[in-house]
Amino acid sequence: MRSFILDDSVVELIVGAIARSVHSKTHRRGRAPSQDCLAATPSKEIVRQLIIDSFWASYMKEEERTIRFSLAFSDSSEAEGSFKFERPIPFDSNSVVKLCPALQHTRQIIGVTETKGGLEIWGFQTKLKLPFSIGDREDSLLIETIEPGRLSIRYNDPICILEGQETVFIDSEVVPRFLDEPWKGLYPIETRAGVIRARKDALLAIAQEVREIGHGGILIVVPEGFDLSDSKLEIPYSPEAEFDRAKRAFERVYCEPVKVKRGQPRWWAYTNPSAERQLLQQGFKEELRMIARLSSVDGAVVVSPEFDLLAFGAKINKRTTDRVQSIIISEPKKGTEQRRVPIGKWLRGTRHKSAAQFVMDQPGSIAFVVSQDGMISLMTAGHNKGEVLVYQHLEYLTALDKE
Repeated sequence: MRSFILDDSVVELIVGAIARSVHSKTHRRGRAPSQDCLAATPSKEIVRQLIIDSFWASYMKEEERTIRFSLAFSDSSEAEGSFKFERPIPFDSNSVVKLCPALQHTRQIIGVTETKGGLEIWGFQTKLKLPFSIGDREDSLLIETIEPGRLSIRYNDPICILEGQETVFIDSEVVPRFLDEPWKGLYPIETRAGVIRARKDALLAIAQEVREIGHGGILIVVPEGFDLSDSKLEIPYSPEAEFDRAKRAFERVYCEPVKVKRGQPRWWAYTNPSAERQLLQQGFKEELRMIARLSSVDGAVVVSPEFDLLAFGAKINKRTTDRVQSIIISEPKKGTEQRRVPIGKWLRGTRHKSAAQFVMDQPGSIAFVVSQDGMISLMTAGHNKGEVLVYQHLEYLTALDKE
């Protein structure tokens, strides 16, 4: 296993992507990159060390348990809500592994910075985060473990996935297709774009939380007013009355006007939320996690586009005499194109095929399918009869929205 070699060209591409992100971010806000901002951009040597030590740490175990972690190359003075060590500790694989049992279940972020003596762990950020873009984005290089030997590397937007000796770079031109096309039947055209984006991010976060749980599962989102009794779903667990706690929490966080102080731009109120707003955001995240945990029961979780919980443990039965004939697969990897696969040659199990049949039978609905191997797929009915669109590897997209 000690044959891992990080190619120089990969490091150069990552550093280049970070530099472009720094310039793009500051340009959108109408100012040139500051010297502090440019100085915080990691060098090739730092990027190499962070990735190599993270790679080996991902294979290590603490008390016979596989570890997962997130680490950021960041300045402790700029990290909101952080826990700072009185004496920083040297950064290496062993130090990361020792910290993980205290951090991995809440997905807190290990903070790493550069000093004259090398890289040090200054502490960790205590501000809980969810995958995708729920909450603030990180203005730092972020490395996260997906599984042993598999890392996600990003700076705001996803840069690449490191899979052993293979590096998968994300195609930024493909990402909008993942974000826009599957959702067109769920939200009315008059809905504000920012609200739609936040709803999509939240649904994606539920799917990622299902992945974190580790059992796999199906999350079905049906159009508003959908008649469950006519869907041929076998539903052992459904609420007696409307279960809309997540919906109400979302409306308070994203639909109510945000208070803006005189002289401050609106984006400042969102990136620097008040204590009250932070509590609302945290409550909303907890509601999403509750929905995700229901996926541990065998069967699908069914929700509305606005997060009303309709059922869980639902068994999918074929509704029509029409069968799925072909799958059109899209992936966010650079160098890949859409491909059509006959359903008989699609190397996926019952969970994927039953979800594909459901979205074809129920136009306008979508389904997230989380494999036990960790892959997240998004499905919706195709444009032609017998066709289903499948967007694979959503787990690669850990920061989806654009400012």
